Amino acid sequence: MLKKLIGDKKFYKTAIAVALPIMLQNGITNFVSLLDNVMVGSLGDCQLSGVAIVNRLMFIFMLAVFGAISGAGIFTAQFYGKQDEEGVRQTLRFKYLICTIITVAAAAIFLVFGEELIKLFLLIDGGASEADKTSDEIAKTLEYGKQYLAVSVIGLLPVALSQAYSGTMRETEHTVSPMIAGFIAVAVNCLGNFILIYGNFGAPKLGVIGAAIATVASRFVELIILIVYTRVKKTDFPAFKGALTGGPFKIDKKLFADILKKGIPLFVNETLWSLGISGVVMFYGVQKYAVITKDAVNVELPGMEKEETTIDAQGNEVRVFEPVDAQIIFDEPDYSDVQATAGEGVEAIRAIFVPAEEINREKLEEYAGRLNQGNALVLEM
Repeated sequence: MLKKLIGDKKFYKTAIAVALPIMLQNGITNFVSLLDNVMVGSLGDCQLSGVAIVNRLMFIFMLAVFGAISGAGIFTAQFYGKQDEEGVRQTLRFKYLICTIITVAAAAIFLVFGEELIKLFLLIDGGASEADKTSDEIAKTLEYGKQYLAVSVIGLLPVALSQAYSGTMRETEHTVSPMIAGFIAVAVNCLGNFILIYGNFGAPKLGVIGAAIATVASRFVELIILIVYTRVKKTDFPAFKGALTGGPFKIDKKLFADILKKGIPLFVNETLWSLGISGVVMFYGVQKYAVITKDAVNVELPGMEKEETTIDAQGNEVRVFEPVDAQIIFDEPDYSDVQATAGEGVEAIRAIFVPAEEINREKLEEYAGRLNQGNALVLEM
């Protein structure tokens, strides 16, 4: 009975053989973007932040494509199980079509609104002085992000089509070849980054732009490998033959409607999930925390935070915040809604004065212990 419920060794062996390459390939796909973040990080914080922000936008695009083709993938697996070659071919055509539509839409959005999208992850203060260090860093981050995005847009189509190809290959029981193509793409990206970011082997030192070029090149390499492999192994991938030459938009109307019915919820789910995750990152990136001390008003920016500490006058380790010019205005108090009474039981105020230099934890505890001599502490700010 237990064996019937959990399955036998053959089932788990087959499941692992199918799932492991898929997991590795998905990890590889995301690792290409991570590799840029790691290798660009050595150039500076602004370069790293700019590339990371754009890769966050690419993350949304990739999940939108994944969600859009997942609905068609359900039908691909069903047609393959029935050995319906034409059915598999039509689902592949649908993937080509939807990937092209999403790519064109994404490219238009990135090219037209790219700067505004990057700014969403940055704290832009229009009134900040050009000499202000943080404002200068944000401006540099924005510029590096725009440079990286301008090149990365070229790689949107190969990214989308690679997902269409590899998805169809996995759904027809060919999981290893997409994984190998992914490994080769990572190797190309790593080598390209090493050459173009740092200017090795006589190549120009392109920095952020070099990282983008290497990433786009790796995406094209991955797609070309998948196309060539399916052409060479025609007998293993008969559905790929004629998918475009037979009419890229020749899809059965009922099948088209069924795929949309199944695929739209998946597309919406993946897109909203990626937007939600990116929204959390954006929220933390633009938050300000005001810290008022006896010396100044400081602002902490979590998105641009640096792990720096210093030692105060009392020998305590404190975090370093961004100093800003601030003006605190105290208006005249309004007691119109306060109902105060005076009479028996109201004690006179006997305040104990605490100098500014003694406002720390140890001293305040000491003064608090002396409240038997008074009933209030007055802190010098």
